[in-house]
Amino acid sequence: MTLPLEFRLPRNEIWVYRNIHDDAHYLFVQLSRRRPFRIDTPDALIPLNLRGPRNVPILLAWMEDIFGQLAMEHSHYGAVYDAVANYTTLPTSEPLQPYQFSQKAIQDTRTRDDQHQLSRARTVPNSVTQVYGNAVKFEPQTRFIRFLEQDGSTRLEAYWNIDLSTVRPSRTMIRRSGQLRQATSSDFILSVALSKRDEGFEPQEIRIRRYHLPRGAAQETPVQSWIVPNFSSESPVAMQWSLHWTLPDSTPPQPTAAWAIGTASIDTLEALQGDGTSLELSDLKPLFLESPNNFDGALPYMRKTINAATPLALYFEAYFLHFDEQDRTNYTVSYSLSGEGKQPITASFESEGQSSTIREFVEVDIESWAIPGPFTLTLTINDKVAGTSISRHLELDFER
Repeated sequence: MTLPLEFRLPRNEIWVYRNIHDDAHYLFVQLSRRRPFRIDTPDALIPLNLRGPRNVPILLAWMEDIFGQLAMEHSHYGAVYDAVANYTTLPTSEPLQPYQFSQKAIQDTRTRDDQHQLSRARTVPNSVTQVYGNAVKFEPQTRFIRFLEQDGSTRLEAYWNIDLSTVRPSRTMIRRSGQLRQATSSDFILSVALSKRDEGFEPQEIRIRRYHLPRGAAQETPVQSWIVPNFSSESPVAMQWSLHWTLPDSTPPQPTAAWAIGTASIDTLEALQGDGTSLELSDLKPLFLESPNNFDGALPYMRKTINAATPLALYFEAYFLHFDEQDRTNYTVSYSLSGEGKQPITASFESEGQSSTIREFVEVDIESWAIPGPFTLTLTINDKVAGTSISRHLELDFER
């Protein structure tokens, strides 16, 4: 049938995700060129000026054509198409006159779509991603530590490493890679990405590094770091690590399929207070000491567990200490080890200085705790001149 020009079909697309759920289908309609596409219903594809009694033959032909095409994409639309097609082409016992039938068909369309939207809200998850695919999910060891710069801005130091002994490709993955003719290898490429995100969580300032991990490499990667200046909660940071097999005979080694992926999102940290109105303290930076009292070259301690034989120290910075009448600062540094239902162990020392900012190392006597299970390491700075104090915490798990 040739349709009059005054009846125009809005631009539309249907997206169907059967791999997620049968309810995961969406009809997008653009009602005018000046408007964006939006999720809508088939009712939006039927022009209002086509629904009157004088246009019933055209309306039924229109609905038959539209729902016939939609039914090819998803069975949800098949019932309406069958009803209209049977009414217009076959002898029927349907008592309704054509106009009455057309209005009933439109109402049935609305009812079915209301039911579909309710069902879709229950059965389809809010988000589904194929980022991981068949890859193993793993958790790198991370520490995110905030410091203040002289201009009052916050510097975020992101430390990470990976215990490769905890990450292994599954047999299913290796078999699947073979079926897809994707080569596996005994050495890997580690790709690391860091991005700052805007208020809409869109990635910005994406940085990427790659590391070759040859066969026989150490089971734990060296501690790596990334510095993020001008850190704030308005520009949260996200990181992603992916382990790739390498392309056979490539020089230098080139990555192929990713078989393991890890992520971290730093979206709960706030910037430190840099306006100088109150005492401020950096996050605690735990350090593994090669020998007691030797802080040179000490690396961040990355594990969440610790034992009595681990030589541990803390590095921290405190800002905006007050001066006394002799233009000196006077403060106390103390730390405590505490656990639920256990008597805390504490240590402290007093000090004076000539700067409102202090940068200190403190060794922690972990051996004195020696109680298996989780515990909290708390460090407190007490400004004796101003009568104020501030604390930071570190959660660890003691193991024998």
